[in-house]
Amino acid sequence: MSVEEETCHVGSSGYKLITLVIPGHKSLEILDGLVKEKFITTGNKTNARGMSANVESGDTEMEVLTVVVDGDLAEDTFNYLYNKAELHEPHSGIIYQTALTKITEYTL
Repeated sequence: MSVEEETCHVGSSGYKLITLVIPGHKSLEILDGLVKEKFITTGNKTNARGMSANVESGDTEMEVLTVVVDGDLAEDTFNYLYNKAELHEPHSGIIYQTALTKITEYTL
């Protein structure tokens, strides 16, 4: 199977990178919801560890979920992730969004 490069957008691509950092083990469930409910398949999950003055136990294992979406879908996707991760609760994580200046789309 070959990978064909379709487009390379340079400058203001119109795409956004949404990053969610959460404790626990719910990112796979959130990614599954993105696929089933929003038809978004551009998510990635990884684990990380960190420390905070607000956490007495020292190291904290976190999950980092990143999603690339078209700018038109960014607000809806951001709100979906915020709600699914229950970020309105204290100590439940952080979410932020940045613009992507360059992306490459691939079709398999």
